[in-house]
Amino acid sequence: MKIKIEYYGNIIEKNGKTIKENNLELKHTIPFDTLVEINCDYHPCHKMRMYVVDYQRDCDGTPLYGLGEKGQRRYYGEYEDLINSKIYGGWSDDGLKVIE
Repeated sequence: MKIKIEYYGNIIEKNGKTIKENNLELKHTIPFDTLVEINCDYHPCHKMRMYVVDYQRDCDGTPLYGLGEKGQRRYYGEYEDLINSKIYGGWSDDGLKVIE
């Protein structure tokens, strides 16, 4: 018996594009420097508030967010740079609650 292993992002969806192609078309919906709350077991009150400081994607193209301190993103004209490299990455929209 042969087992065929297929990379999840290469699965073709109904529109004829792969999952990864479709996910790469998705835009990040939470702007930089937005305060968000996350639920986490390792924090004493099980909730932490941080700011969106980076846009990331996982291996199948799903939009993810990097969280850190406000003002971690510095702009140089059309270029931007992150100061302080302590960014907690890999958060999806559904894991974040925007704080107004």
